[in-house]
Amino acid sequence: MMQAQRAMAPRKRLSVARLLLLAGAVAVALLLFVEFSVPQKTAHWVRFAKVSDNSGASQVKLIMKRERQRSDTNKNGRNFQPGDIITCVAQLEKGKENRKVMRCVILTSPNTQEHPTHNGFVTQHAQTVVAMVNDKNDPIGKEIYGPVDPRCLLRWPKIQDLLKKQK
Repeated sequence: MMQAQRAMAPRKRLSVARLLLLAGAVAVALLLFVEFSVPQKTAHWVRFAKVSDNSGASQVKLIMKRERQRSDTNKNGRNFQPGDIITCVAQLEKGKENRKVMRCVILTSPNTQEHPTHNGFVTQHAQTVVAMVNDKNDPIGKEIYGPVDPRCLLRWPKIQDLLKKQK
């Protein structure tokens, strides 16, 4: 009887180290599967915006609100609406590595916004568009191109003056 048991191939017991190595390999394989099979989104606050004035910048990366209002329900400062002053990083000349931290005003936003007169109309634009401003919140450019949200026009009359010059 002992010889019959010995004749069968003896099973090797896996050591603890081998079990841990196998579990680690399975975990890595599972993480790689999830990483490449599930579509990933960028963070909701990482936004790029088009500049629609003649200040010299063409695209900016929005960072955070400069002035938060008490009525903001989202206290993290990244809930951008037309008329908000935002800190941004602008590349002033294409092809060069001269990025500068500046301020800008949101002119349009892809989020649905209720009309400021509360007449039932809503406005929604295709992309986020900004105009660059200086430390005193005066526009840097002399002209603004394209559409501007009515909420922004009510809050910033200087922007409305630049639009009037264009016509």
